[in-house]
Amino acid sequence: MELNTDKEFDMYVESYKKLPLIEKKKIIEKEFKEIISTFYGLINCHNVNPKVLFNREILDLNKEEFTEDDFAEAVFVYINAIKELIGNYVDIVERNE
Repeated sequence: MELNTDKEFDMYVESYKKLPLIEKKKIIEKEFKEIISTFYGLINCHNVNPKVLFNREILDLNKEEFTEDDFAEAVFVYINAIKELIGNYVDIVERNE
């Protein structure tokens, strides 16, 4: 795997680093939701209505104040939901080859 640097991306990361922790967490959650939505759309384009893994730990992020454990648990759920959707997409692509 080749790793590449990108000046604009580096600047984006630097601006992210300056945000308060709560804002960083909100951005992370938004990014996870966008990835899930993207893979959901890709799978749905193949006339498949994918099921997205869900666990109540995600709901903890809706609380006014949530703990570091709440955040880590929600991130764990998001990651596994994304992995499941990627697996579904790969299965569809392999069937259509």
